[in-house]
Amino acid sequence: MKKNYFKAILAVAVITSVSVFMSLKPAPAGYAVGDKVTDFKLKNVDGSYVSLGGLKENKGALVIFTCNHCPFSMAYEDRIIALHKKYEPLGFPVIAINPNDEGKVPEDSFENMIVRAKEKNFPFAYVQDPSQQTA
Repeated sequence: MKKNYFKAILAVAVITSVSVFMSLKPAPAGYAVGDKVTDFKLKNVDGSYVSLGGLKENKGALVIFTCNHCPFSMAYEDRIIALHKKYEPLGFPVIAINPNDEGKVPEDSFENMIVRAKEKNFPFAYVQDPSQQTA
């Protein structure tokens, strides 16, 4: 009796999961290789503004979304620095974008971004996306 009850519950769970999965809408496709992306103009930790349109002398950019407080982001900072040092001379500088809401995550405030960039000596642009439109 207990086995049949368990099988019935399991069957309902599987059917419910499949129904929910099948009703989900597919995620937007995003950009494809060769697409022109939407430009942005975001404030860099050095006070200047960075935009893709302002990179006319470059072939492109490596855009990375990161932040101050996330342990995974912090663990990758040296790798991001290495990427910039390797690809910037080839025409592909790194632009690191912090899209976090500093009201919800005070560690990700613009002032703390400046401190973090100085501590790590970021050689790339570290910009804030306060509206999260770019992200």
